[in-house]
Amino acid sequence: MKKLALLSLALLMTGCTVANFQYTPEGESIAVTEAERIPMHLGDVSVNIASNAPSDDFFFNLENKNHFEAEFKSTFAKALQESLDQSQLFNGTKREANLKATVLKFSQLSIGLHFPTIMEVNYQLVDATTGRVLFNQDIRTEAEAPLKVSYLGTARAIDARNLTAQQNIRQLLEALKKANIR
Repeated sequence: MKKLALLSLALLMTGCTVANFQYTPEGESIAVTEAERIPMHLGDVSVNIASNAPSDDFFFNLENKNHFEAEFKSTFAKALQESLDQSQLFNGTKREANLKATVLKFSQLSIGLHFPTIMEVNYQLVDATTGRVLFNQDIRTEAEAPLKVSYLGTARAIDARNLTAQQNIRQLLEALKKANIR
C-alpha cells in the first residue's frame, strides 16, 4: 500500500511540473514567402533588461534575481535565435544584422488561479556594418494559464510565463515578415 501511495504521489508530482523556461514557440511554423524574406544574415541575438524600469516589473526580481535574470536572458535569446532560424526569414549571406531585445516588462501576479502575465519587449534589428536601425518595434503580449493545464499553482505560473514569451516571439516573427527591410 505504501508503494502504491508513493508511486501515485510521484506520478502526480511529475505530471504537474513544468520546466522553468520554455520560450521557443511550439506548433506550426510561420510560413514565409520569398518576398517577405530579409536579404541579410542574422548575426548576434542579445537580450537585455531595461535599466530604468521599476524592479517590480520583472517576476524574477521578486523571486531570486541573481539566478533567474541571467537564466532568463540566455534562454530567451536562445529561443529568439531558434525561432528566427526556423522561420527562415533571413536568407542573405553578405550583409549581417543583429537583433537587440530589451525587455521593458515581464510581470506576473504572484498569487491567483490564472497568473495573468504581461511581457513587453523592444526589438531592434541593427545593420552590423553601418549601425543603422532597420527595425524598431515594441511588442506587448498578455497571457494566462488555464486551470486545466496543471493542478499546482507554481506550474500554472510557469506555463503563463512561457505562453506569454512564446506569443511575444510569434508577434515578432509576424512583424518582421511585414516590415520592408532591404
